[in-house]
Amino acid sequence: MTNHNFQISNCDTDSISFCKEDGSYFSPEERKLLVTEINSLSPELMKWADDGYYKKVIILKAKNYILQKEDGKITYKGSSLKDQKTELALKEFKYEIIGTILDEKFDYVTIYNKYVKEILNLTDIKRWASKKTLSETTYTSQRTNETKIIDCIKGTDYKQNDRIWVYFDVDSNLKLVENYNNDHDIMTLVKKLFTTAKVFVNILPKDTFINYSLKKNQALLQELK
Repeated sequence: MTNHNFQISNCDTDSISFCKEDGSYFSPEERKLLVTEINSLSPELMKWADDGYYKKVIILKAKNYILQKEDGKITYKGSSLKDQKTELALKEFKYEIIGTILDEKFDYVTIYNKYVKEILNLTDIKRWASKKTLSETTYTSQRTNETKIIDCIKGTDYKQNDRIWVYFDVDSNLKLVENYNNDHDIMTLVKKLFTTAKVFVNILPKDTFINYSLKKNQALLQELK
């Protein structure tokens, strides 16, 4: 076998991603030869196939990564990127950070602070509300998370299997979006944004994003406001 000196970018139970040592282009002919070569070295019942060629790949953690094809199309893999319960604004924040990495602009702090400012001047809670499904567990569990949901829907027509959108008010109670009265808990949202930013902890410096929910950073938060 030829010693290719490839750089491994990602490895899973049934796949492997790699690039040339100098990051140069793989031609279609090279890719075909590589598949033939690796299959010739593998056990008889193991068959490798070309699963695609990507000009950029971002690995956040195991089973969570971003693939960008040559035409610019982006594919997101993993629960930290595709969780349907994630607030819309937080999902957009993650995609903007990914976009600035792929575009090689690296405007992490500018993007982060833009969302902090949105929280500070919020008038519509919908983008920052989380989705909950009223399961059987919601009605039977005594855990705080579930009892807060039950308190939230008292006096409404919501029933099991319905989905609701909620937020935390200034008293740390869950409230339905339709009952919003500019009473959201700013610090809860600021902390959620910082927690969301931790998805990039393995690829960005740990001090990239400021946790504005901490008392020591309140002065900085007021400056943004």
